[in-house]
Amino acid sequence: METVNDYLRNLLYKKSNNYQYNRNEEQSYRYLCDLINQWKQQYNSQNYYWGNGITIETMKSGSKAKGDAIKGKSDVDIFVSITDPNNQHTVKEYYEDLYSFLKPRFATNSLRKQNVSIGITYNGCSIDVTPGKRVNHSTYVNYRYYNDHNIYSRKNDSNTLTNIQLHIDMVRNSGLTDEMMVLKIWRDCHNLELPSIAIEIITCEVLKHLRTSSLYNNVKKVFEALRDTILYRRIIDPANTNNNIADTLTYSEKENIRKAAIDSLSYDYGNEVTMNKIVW
Repeated sequence: METVNDYLRNLLYKKSNNYQYNRNEEQSYRYLCDLINQWKQQYNSQNYYWGNGITIETMKSGSKAKGDAIKGKSDVDIFVSITDPNNQHTVKEYYEDLYSFLKPRFATNSLRKQNVSIGITYNGCSIDVTPGKRVNHSTYVNYRYYNDHNIYSRKNDSNTLTNIQLHIDMVRNSGLTDEMMVLKIWRDCHNLELPSIAIEIITCEVLKHLRTSSLYNNVKKVFEALRDTILYRRIIDPANTNNNIADTLTYSEKENIRKAAIDSLSYDYGNEVTMNKIVW
């Protein structure tokens, strides 16, 4: 007889997406990196009067880099680290300029502005490109320095200080990637507005001292936390204590999360759980 944990493991087998980049994804990554380098060269040639030009580094980021990727989301995530020694422009201006550069190079319905990233469909792949402007200080965590960046949020029309590599290491070293993937699948099943970084932070916080060997029991504890605290919970970016990710959610969005958690817990009858009504 299939247990709830068997059900969840089978679900993850079907829906996890943590494999190495396939051929199309690698080609897409290289192509986008080449375009981004062309953008940098064009940008510097157009702004030569500022003196020293910008430099960029590109890196694979997102859920695949973290190890908690699920199917149906972006296949390739690229973080663009922009070093601007003369503080020429804001990260919003870099976001808009990069979008304008990419726009004529893709079909109209293949390029879109998202909250902090530029979404691209190319070569059968879904790609997210997130530009970030490096700031002049770093975050020191667990005997390592992490480069901080400002990224632009279109939703709030504001900058957010964060640290992509710190997020990657937080998830990869948590031992909770299975729980995070189940919760992401749950979010998508119930059409909830809950950013992946919020799921990752909440999961780490809730299970820091409550983790068990049961995948379902761990996920259940997060459901209970969402039910009890999501309306007022602070979701603090580990790279920036001033960045409360909960502020990006409306009261209505939080209430939808709370109701979905209550509904999901209602299918747990103690000695039996109707798992396919909770996540599928």
